Amino acid sequence: MAIRKSSALPPGQLPKLTEVLDAERRAKSHEMAPMAEANLVPELAPTAPAALRGPGTGFDEALFTQQLLAELQQQIDAQLEQRLRDGLAPALARVENELVAELRQDLSAALPEMVAHAVAKALARRRER
Repeated sequence: MAIRKSSALPPGQLPKLTEVLDAERRAKSHEMAPMAEANLVPELAPTAPAALRGPGTGFDEALFTQQLLAELQQQIDAQLEQRLRDGLAPALARVENELVAELRQDLSAALPEMVAHAVAKALARRRER
């Protein structure tokens, strides 16, 4: 911020500090408007406190920062979950296929024994009649 000499203005017409700060905030908000339109700055939720949404109501930077971080965290969590699902899907499919193949082999090995046992039981019941 540059310091200007205000020798051209009489002392009674000097701007107050709050007026200067408000003017700077308005200028910065106009600079950020194109970024918000390009979705570079996430929009605030409709339930945001009026101090963050309404013009001229004051600005709580800490609250704004906290809310913005919460929204960004939700977006990051959603993206992370999607990327994990996308990355794990092929590995899980491969493990599933291997497990099914192994179970089929075990079942194929055990099936003759199970059939032989069932046939022996059925024959034993027939002999008892």
